[in-house]
Amino acid sequence: SSTRTFASAQFSMPEGWNGSTVAFSVSWFASSGTAQSNVRWCMDAVSIASGTSFLTVMGSSQCVTSTYKAANQLAYSSLSPSITIGNNAAPGDLVFWRFFRDDGNGRDLLDSFAKMVNVDIWYKRTKFSDDP
Repeated sequence: SSTRTFASAQFSMPEGWNGSTVAFSVSWFASSGTAQSNVRWCMDAVSIASGTSFLTVMGSSQCVTSTYKAANQLAYSSLSPSITIGNNAAPGDLVFWRFFRDDGNGRDLLDSFAKMVNVDIWYKRTKFSDDP
């Protein structure tokens, strides 16, 4: 398929985040397909601080490939390469996350609709707690 669909989410980065790159992993399933076919999941993000325009560019996307095993079986991707959040993200900034399947890529060979169940965002912290 060549139609790209997106899912999105937004949340503020915690004050304890160190401001560096982030990564993601995906859990997903499909109700049919050829076993051992790959699915390619991608993510990009942009931060919007107070006083910043919403008309801004997302950061560069990164992708991870995961393998379909069998119908309705939950699959887990590996951890993605590092992602830089667009617009100079800082702790406390609101971040808009965009997720998509890169099914137009030659590495994505699953011939059915893959359903994303969960996305984990991985980031580094400067301290364990955000308490003052």
